[in-house]
Amino acid sequence: MIWGSPWRGLEVSLAWRYFSPVTLDALSPNPNLAAPPGQTVANGGISNTDARISSRSYFDLSSAIQLGSRVSLRVGINNLLDKAPPIVGTDVGNDIGANGNTFPQVYDSLGRYIFGTLTAEF
Repeated sequence: MIWGSPWRGLEVSLAWRYFSPVTLDALSPNPNLAAPPGQTVANGGISNTDARISSRSYFDLSSAIQLGSRVSLRVGINNLLDKAPPIVGTDVGNDIGANGNTFPQVYDSLGRYIFGTLTAEF
């Protein structure tokens, strides 16, 4: 969403990144994905923390302003609310690419990230 400000040359944008909840493939009814017999959440074969990851929402805010005919400034904050990534057990993470007991390729593992750029055209 981009807000068109009443001030000339100023743009403000807010992005919402939503990741829906996911369930461990081993709990799928599909026999190609299902866990070996005897491994279920009920009997302790699969941890409750590894069975499901709840949804996550990240909000990113950025702004850009034209400071002159050839100079512009852009600043922003990714993960504005500093939402932590989901934590999974090492049994799940080792097999499918988790790093540090989370999935940094999907969830924001760095926390709040502030950035800025100044561009000058010559």
